[in-house]
Amino acid sequence: MSGAAGMSAAAQKELIKKLRKYPRELLKLGSRMPVSPTHPLTHMDGLVASLHPDLDFFICSPNMNCPIPLPRLGNNIVVSMCDDFRFGAADPIQWPQMWSEDYSHYPCIPRIQHDGPLCGLWLNPSIDYDFDIDLTLGQGLGRLSSSALEQVARAAEATKDDYSRFLEPDDVELAPILALVIDHFLHVLRTRGLTFRRTLLNLRYLQRAALELQGHINLHRFVLKHWLSNNVVRSVETTWMGAFSDDPENMARLFRTGTPLWTVWWMTESVRTRCFGVVGLELPEEKLVLAEPREYNLRRVIYEGQNDNSVYGKIQEWLTNRILPLAKHGEVSVISSRPVGAPPAPSTSSRPTQSRKQEKKKAGTVRTFKQSYHKYLATPIHSWIRALECVEENDQKCVDPKALLVFALPRPDIFASAAADDKLGLLFTNWLRLRSAVFSIIQDPSSASRGEYRISHQAWRLLIHQGTLDITMPKDGAKETRFADEVAGLVQAIRQDDPNVGGVPPNVTPSWCGQPFLWNPREAGHDAQCREVVWEVAYLGFVLDLLLLDERLAQWRNSEHHEKALRQCFRITDDRGLVDVDLGMANTGLAEVDWVMRAPFIYALKIVVSHWNMRTPHNALHPSLSIPDKPVLPRLEYTQEEMEELEQVLASTVVQAFYTEYRRPLVLPPTLPQPGAHPARVRFQPPDVPRTHSHPGTWRPTPLLRELASHSS
Repeated sequence: MSGAAGMSAAAQKELIKKLRKYPRELLKLGSRMPVSPTHPLTHMDGLVASLHPDLDFFICSPNMNCPIPLPRLGNNIVVSMCDDFRFGAADPIQWPQMWSEDYSHYPCIPRIQHDGPLCGLWLNPSIDYDFDIDLTLGQGLGRLSSSALEQVARAAEATKDDYSRFLEPDDVELAPILALVIDHFLHVLRTRGLTFRRTLLNLRYLQRAALELQGHINLHRFVLKHWLSNNVVRSVETTWMGAFSDDPENMARLFRTGTPLWTVWWMTESVRTRCFGVVGLELPEEKLVLAEPREYNLRRVIYEGQNDNSVYGKIQEWLTNRILPLAKHGEVSVISSRPVGAPPAPSTSSRPTQSRKQEKKKAGTVRTFKQSYHKYLATPIHSWIRALECVEENDQKCVDPKALLVFALPRPDIFASAAADDKLGLLFTNWLRLRSAVFSIIQDPSSASRGEYRISHQAWRLLIHQGTLDITMPKDGAKETRFADEVAGLVQAIRQDDPNVGGVPPNVTPSWCGQPFLWNPREAGHDAQCREVVWEVAYLGFVLDLLLLDERLAQWRNSEHHEKALRQCFRITDDRGLVDVDLGMANTGLAEVDWVMRAPFIYALKIVVSHWNMRTPHNALHPSLSIPDKPVLPRLEYTQEEMEELEQVLASTVVQAFYTEYRRPLVLPPTLPQPGAHPARVRFQPPDVPRTHSHPGTWRPTPLLRELASHSS
């Protein structure tokens, strides 16, 4: 490989050294130097960059959009590689992969296709042409254009169709999970208004899962059945990525199955870049034994990534952290009609709720928390209200008596904190101006912790009263300064260095479930619509609080069982995330009216709580919830009275534990009062709940719940 024009060997070495450490510098250099026509320079969210025609640095992944040289029969060609820096450590996949039997599907991942049903798996959308801003959601928020989304959906459906046709359920353990991930992120792309960067990230997750699944399909269709054959059984497959290998036996097998194969033939010594020759596909087998290259450390870097962990370790970590938590092996997928029974009637109170002043307690008195009621508030589940009102408000019993009281979402009672209708209207309207922007960070799949950005109740009040992410900062020395600083931190996390992201502009009417939201208390159905808004905030607030508490207290030996148990606490389908809320989830799960329908979710919560390690003596688990010292069989049957008693014990345990850990009340699980959600605003149908009971008046756990309970012993 020749050096760049006008650069000495020493300068070239320094340049390469710098680029290895700071790969983003490649973009700056690429903008100042000639670009190879076969290796185009693209922007930061692109896939390929080139420094100079004579210095071919690839930024490669299965999503790359530049031509990849295919091994040609009997010829050696040069491939230069660099790390894929598009999403950093969250997506460390490089191409080509070193051959590994544990990841034998990687060589079978398809090469880029510019037409056909799968071309959407390489879609690289442009913010100018493939992304539609929706100002009713907020500034800088939107979705993929209809044509781009149709292209991605067609590729996703084609991949799932190939999966159902060519793979048996037990062929690949990861395949059902990958299919589930495709469904999940396709749903997100269709329904969720996000920033372009977060939309792009969701698209990359879908593409990655679909390419993985296509690799598994090709491996089982074309390779495995010929793996042990002694003769060449397939011509070279020109539509797959291929892999590196220097093991003669594996190379010979891969040759015979027609898998594109690369192997190190020589390495450049003078410049010491990651550049190596590639052997042709019909090299005689006796010549496949290669001498150890002189630059062994450099070769180790190529094959094992830049850090101590190997590429495959990183890949497995990525799959575990990003894909497996979405998995849930559910038992039931039949969709039923809405559950029987009636939700509670709404409150008739129109008095504003007020935060209680922190007056000193009189000696000998016990102060407990009280639940707020208002015609616009979603009514919490009754057993949880009783649990809250039994918690003693005593900071000295908390793990941290001076912990800051912070929330991932506004407290629901903030929407009933004004007496005048116009002020209430301002609260609801301003929240809907901010809602999509706030949800974009809570439901961000790139965040390792759900709801990690939390601010105080007073900071939420300041943000909602102003109704914009560009809040007016108070004067120096004002008591609101600290709250404004909290809001500024949240806004910075939402924007991710994109100042164009914001709430719905003042001259645009905000929307609710796709329809304009107009404040008119005299209009029929207006109160019910307001309760829907508050129910969503309360439901998601409860989910985030429960996940926060579980993350701190849980002690599971198996993370997959942990995730399954958590998902069983909510009546959701496999393609939904725990923080993916819809009005169709109202009055389901723990809020079911029928106790037999509610029982599976109570029992699942019991399994979750039984793995908690309470950190204070006065907050120990109730004997009915704790894991016994010796393994015992899960209980097989519950009566209504026993289940309601268990429900009350669970509610009291969770509410008390949350106060002990965080010095504030838990956001209680809500119900949506009558008449419930308007059918036109419901996009989700809850999965069926099996009414498994031995005889009338009793309930028996499902096989999945019994299995999860057995892991608790």
